[in-house]
Amino acid sequence: MLGIKSLLPRLPLWIWVAAGLVWSQPSWAEAVKLRSIPPALEAIAAQLPTVTQVPLLLPPRLPKDKDDPPLYATVTVRNTTQYEIILGWAEDCHGGNACRWGTLSGERLTPNTPSIAKQFADYRDPAYEPWARLPEDVKQQFGPVSLTRGISGFFVPAICGANCGDSMLFWDQDGFRYMVGVKAGERKDVVELANSVIENQR
Repeated sequence: MLGIKSLLPRLPLWIWVAAGLVWSQPSWAEAVKLRSIPPALEAIAAQLPTVTQVPLLLPPRLPKDKDDPPLYATVTVRNTTQYEIILGWAEDCHGGNACRWGTLSGERLTPNTPSIAKQFADYRDPAYEPWARLPEDVKQQFGPVSLTRGISGFFVPAICGANCGDSMLFWDQDGFRYMVGVKAGERKDVVELANSVIENQR
């Protein structure tokens, strides 16, 4: 019977390459490099880095008022170039208005990725009725925002019709675009969430 040592030199090259890739993979804790991870996001923090190449950014804690139910996290998009996490009041919330509290996402930037201002240019079209219904002071919040660590962000207020979408704050960092969203959130609350995500990086 052949021993393991006698078999090793005969293994095909692709097996050695695959093994090298597996052995060289950093642990999820090394890949994430976060100061703190909320218990509700621990499983996601362990799994997502094995699927996506986008560095995972998370808040150090999930917002919760005294009388609010706990928030749960559901991954709705995960591939090598992007991820999306829905935060909601149900364990399997995929973005429905009744259960969604907000959103966390990240994606790789490419030469074809539009600026946020260009991506949401239609919002400011006078013919776009949901935008036209927004109060003037909210309309004026649309645009650049200064974030912590000298990062520039871009705030897009929520559009409401029968239901409300997320107020979103985007920023580009190290070749990736990140977004935090809060359903019908006020700008100060969304900025606070974004800053907590940025400051949670080691």
